[in-house]
Amino acid sequence: PPSQQIFAFSIDCLGDSFIRNNPDETLPLLNHILNKNEFATSLAPLFQPNQGFQNFVTVYTHVILSLPRCSTEIGFTVLSKFDIRSWLTTEHATTEHSKQLINSIFTGFDTYAFSEEDSTFLMFYDTLKLHLRHVLTNRLCSLLRYTIEKTL
Repeated sequence: PPSQQIFAFSIDCLGDSFIRNNPDETLPLLNHILNKNEFATSLAPLFQPNQGFQNFVTVYTHVILSLPRCSTEIGFTVLSKFDIRSWLTTEHATTEHSKQLINSIFTGFDTYAFSEEDSTFLMFYDTLKLHLRHVLTNRLCSLLRYTIEKTL
């Protein structure tokens, strides 16, 4: 209907002006997407977690911890927007942050481990597995060195 198109157009224009290029709005936008399902499909295109690289792990962890409380489609859509490879190329992706990201990924695995026969599990499992593969592929040596140094 026309009213729905006007609403979607207005959200997109406002999002372009106030949210899309403003990293400080990433977490508040994410909270609206996760908590207000009726607006999630309109707001999800504005969510760009990679624009705020300094908060990347915090936002990722927030998504992982929120997955059990939000709908499968919204959770999957939001989780799929994280570009781990791009984040790993920034100066914000320290070994400590990579370690925190791995812990969040494993928390995600634990969250859905009980529902292996559910297709929801497979959707999230494949995405989390891809994220973990990117971190390990790019940071395995530094993570091993970090672990050895911390244990000595």
